[in-house]
Amino acid sequence: MSKYKVVFNGYEEDETFDSYEDAEDYALYLQSCSRTGAQTLHWSNPGDYDYDEKSYKPPKYRIKEID
Repeated sequence: MSKYKVVFNGYEEDETFDSYEDAEDYALYLQSCSRTGAQTLHWSNPGDYDYDEKSYKPPKYRIKEID
């Protein structure tokens, strides 16, 4: 049975998943956390952390199948 890992923003996460869908759900969760973090940093100090909802691009991810 195959296992899956998430490679998020170029870094392989430690967690393994039994299905591709579970791995993708986790990757989407990480993207959501990234957006929330960018918003929070901007609200805390807008001069240092630019954030625009329309132009924000979340980090890329890919799902890697492992044996």
